[in-house]
Amino acid sequence: MQLLNQDVREKLVDLLAAGDASDETDVLISLFRAYKTASNEEFLNAVDYWKNEWSAGTLTTAEALMDKADKKYAELRDLGTWGKRSAKDDQIVALMTQVENLKKGGGNPKKGQSKKPFADKKKKGPQWKFDRTMSTTTELVKNRKTYKW
Repeated sequence: MQLLNQDVREKLVDLLAAGDASDETDVLISLFRAYKTASNEEFLNAVDYWKNEWSAGTLTTAEALMDKADKKYAELRDLGTWGKRSAKDDQIVALMTQVENLKKGGGNPKKGQSKKPFADKKKKGPQWKFDRTMSTTTELVKNRKTYKW
C-alpha cells in the first residue's frame, strides 16, 4: 500500500515537473479503484468511508487520501490483521472445496439414488415404451392406449 502511494506521489511530481499537472479528481478516482483491490475487509470499509467523505466534499486532495491510506495500512499491519483471511474468506474456501468434491463425484448419494441424477430417467418403465422397432409407424397401441414417438 505504501509503495503504491509512494509511486503515485513520484508520478505526480514527474508530471508537475514536465508541466502536465493531472486533474485531482482523476487521481482520486484512480486511487479509490486501486484501494478497492485490497483483500482486507477493514481497509475496504475505510475506503468506502473515505469515498463518502470525498463525495461530501470534506476530502479534496489525493495527498490527504494517500495519507489516510498509509495510516490505516500501518495500523492494520501493526495489529497483525493486514494479511489475515477473514471469516468470509474461510467460508468461500469451504464452499469451493464442497463444489469441487461434488464435481468429482465425491458427494454421498442417498441409498438407491444414482450418482448421476438424470442418467437412469429413461430406463424407468416398460422397455417397449422406448423401443421404436415394435411399431412400423409413429404410433403404438398397447393396453388400449395409443403411444406416439
